[in-house]
Amino acid sequence: MLARVRFQRFGGSLLAVFILVATGALAQDQEQQPNIPEMEAALAQTWAMALAMDDSVEPMWRMQAFGTIAMQEFMLDRARAMARGVPDDQLPNADASRDRMIAHWRREKPGDPGPDLFLTFAIEDMAERLPPTLALLARYPDDVLVVSTANALLRNLDQTARAGEILEAFLQRNPENPQAYKMLVNHYGSLQEETRKTELIVRWAQREPVDPEAVSSWLSS
Repeated sequence: MLARVRFQRFGGSLLAVFILVATGALAQDQEQQPNIPEMEAALAQTWAMALAMDDSVEPMWRMQAFGTIAMQEFMLDRARAMARGVPDDQLPNADASRDRMIAHWRREKPGDPGPDLFLTFAIEDMAERLPPTLALLARYPDDVLVVSTANALLRNLDQTARAGEILEAFLQRNPENPQAYKMLVNHYGSLQEETRKTELIVRWAQREPVDPEAVSSWLSS
């Protein structure tokens, strides 16, 4: 359990690295001629870290990591075009770099619903984004990233009962998955349903009795 707690915190550190790398590339592009080999090396490093993330890392951080990659791919495309002398009004847009990122992601993680889920975020209207998200949930009902995203989207659309049902069903199918407990604790905490929240904390603490205090802290963070 303590290893999971440490890895969760490590995931936050990874996200900080992603942001620093990306913003560094942007600042470099704005201040001077971009160093393409350095940008390529930074992108490769970010890819390696993002692909290493598993279900023990916060789902939000995982999706943000690939959002950072999309931005880095886009900036690299523009830097390469500028180096070739392409005029500013003809620099590439984000479509090509996004498609390349999705293709790479699918090659590295075959069967991962993450790429398809990432593409749903291009739909700005949350009500319109819900059907494709729920379609992915129907195909991947036990994927933490999909479950978490569907839950958050339903809550934003004030469908809290349905959002809770998705998480409860996920826990029932995956009673050994720590993220199942954490997502439900966060869900009921946001609704101020302290009784169910406490039940879940106690239940997980009983399953991981090594350090119940650490369990409670992890679930409530």
